[in-house]
Amino acid sequence: MTSHRRHAAGGELESALAALLGDRPYELSPLGLYCRREVARTERLVAAERVLLQHGSLRVFDLQLGRPCDLAENAIPTEDADPAAYEGAPRPGGVRVFRVDHHHPLERLRRETTTALVLAWLRGLWERGRTELLAEVARARYLADHADPDILLAHRIALDAQDRAAIFAPELQWLLAAARRNDYVEPPPAELEPQASRAFYACLGIERAIEAGTLGFAEAERRWLRWLLPWLRAEAPAEAAEQLARWEQEQRAAQARVLERLERWSREGRLVQAAGGRVVQLGAPHKIDAAELVLYLRLRPPAGAVAPQLALLHFAGGEDGARLIYKLRALDPALDLQPLFARLEERFPGAGFGGRAAAGGSRPTAGIEPQAVLAEAADWLQRR
Repeated sequence: MTSHRRHAAGGELESALAALLGDRPYELSPLGLYCRREVARTERLVAAERVLLQHGSLRVFDLQLGRPCDLAENAIPTEDADPAAYEGAPRPGGVRVFRVDHHHPLERLRRETTTALVLAWLRGLWERGRTELLAEVARARYLADHADPDILLAHRIALDAQDRAAIFAPELQWLLAAARRNDYVEPPPAELEPQASRAFYACLGIERAIEAGTLGFAEAERRWLRWLLPWLRAEAPAEAAEQLARWEQEQRAAQARVLERLERWSREGRLVQAAGGRVVQLGAPHKIDAAELVLYLRLRPPAGAVAPQLALLHFAGGEDGARLIYKLRALDPALDLQPLFARLEERFPGAGFGGRAAAGGSRPTAGIEPQAVLAEAADWLQRR
């Protein structure tokens, strides 16, 4: 986002969040608060969560803020937990916080998406007749710090919590596959194509529009994503169908351009290998998605006897654009990056390295050389 978007959400709430977030770009609407993680430090998002909970129940999806409650109150807090039994965490004043996130270091979550967890949870509420909780989920505000397809789809499904037909629609499998494509760069099964990939690219277009500040998170949820499944069934109104198709086509073309750009960067020597080719690092001249690097490495692996297992990306970012952001992605599904994140955070205190088993990264940081991060990652991988 490039500017504030403040809609009628209650004067007291709006004033409290304005005082807290200051000049940082954010969007407050009756549906919730969207504030990009690149521009608001974690402690401000923690404080924003407290403020929001003073004004009603809250959905916190695909997001953790580094506190014990992030896991303790999660839909999956332990290895044997069933999301269908989840009912949120009560708070004073009769409100609840609903936390659903797949980034925690549990074996149970290694190949999950937040979208799939939300759907299993809501179907469980329906099967147990918890209609009052379904209503509370639907009217709860959200706190969101990014806008990728997984978080967008999870919140859209939650908005439909009171619609039984929507929650049990068999076509939701297309959206589940789109979320997996986003989080694991995993091609959808052939039987779900082309709808799953169409959903993925349309949601990616929505994410890019939100990041560019031309579309609000709330507008995406309320106006466009509600037509996603009807569009895939060829039942959406013309305006929605045309816009969703436009986003899909734009992102397919953008992906092709990115792959061409990565090929050029490879020829320029920007791709560096370590650990005998098991780690590949890219120093990008501008921000790209780490999933795009993974896709490139899968389609055009570097020459060598060993297939890449880990992709390491860095580019300039942060509020001043002068620090480096690191992103890591596992190409090997059996690779759990949680121990590597712990090692990097110990080696580079305060850099904020963390994430889930398959992917993660750092906060914008200064004073850390890419070669040092590459060396740590390569040594860790070789010692496994």
